[in-house]
Amino acid sequence: MTESAPGASLAEIRALLDGMPNAAPLPATLPDDPDLLQTLHAWLSGWQARAVPSLARPRAAIYLGCYADGDAAAGAARDIAADIQDGDAPTLRLCKEFDVDLRLYEMALGTAADLDDAACATAMAYGMMAVEDGLDLLCVAGVGPGVDAAGAALADAVFAEGGDPLDVLRRQGGHALAGIAGAIIAARIARVPVILDGIAAAAAGAVLHRLDEGALDHCLIGPLDPAGSHAGVLERIGKAPVADFGLAPPPGCGGLIALPVLRGAVASQTRQ
Repeated sequence: MTESAPGASLAEIRALLDGMPNAAPLPATLPDDPDLLQTLHAWLSGWQARAVPSLARPRAAIYLGCYADGDAAAGAARDIAADIQDGDAPTLRLCKEFDVDLRLYEMALGTAADLDDAACATAMAYGMMAVEDGLDLLCVAGVGPGVDAAGAALADAVFAEGGDPLDVLRRQGGHALAGIAGAIIAARIARVPVILDGIAAAAAGAVLHRLDEGALDHCLIGPLDPAGSHAGVLERIGKAPVADFGLAPPPGCGGLIALPVLRGAVASQTRQ
């Protein structure tokens, strides 16, 4: 984590969860809703608390983790960071094309996934820094060596174990997945709608879903990744992608690919 994160405790995180605002969730019929654009318009309006929703200031928050051992994995993580920040990564190109602010969070690369309470809470608080006043949409993704496998394992554990979901996140999520969970919470408190991109983001969301079944009501799912266990995680949290393009988007790109659908909903359903 390259910026100074505020101190936090898991008790403070639980208190934030208890005080989250509510609005209407998306129906489980996505993407087969015959009134999809109208549904999305109403959902955005409800969560932003605006009669006319806005998508003028979206942000993509990419959480980079390294869940594989060895110099090669660490080098791959550094290459990913360089490509997103200064190179020609698809994520960077899409953000420029769609006028999206891009933030990359390098989450304590090379450290163990098993965190103590303070480290987990601090990672979540660091993740919350992606949400600022004035944002009207947040696309959240996890990238890096082993991050999808870590997400799948976290989702399996959080639904298989009968214990505290935050404790499962602490033991198995590592910094990147904890950071994503923090971003989801902060967006809910700020009434910022979220697009969860890929299995890592869905798995972090699953932790919150296990704590409160309505915790992801402000979240939309980007395109389904046909590889791995993305579909299984979505079924467990009762979510469906806004659109199923039958492709595996490059890492960090799924939420951005879904953004034009939301912009279409705003443009087509807003009366002049």
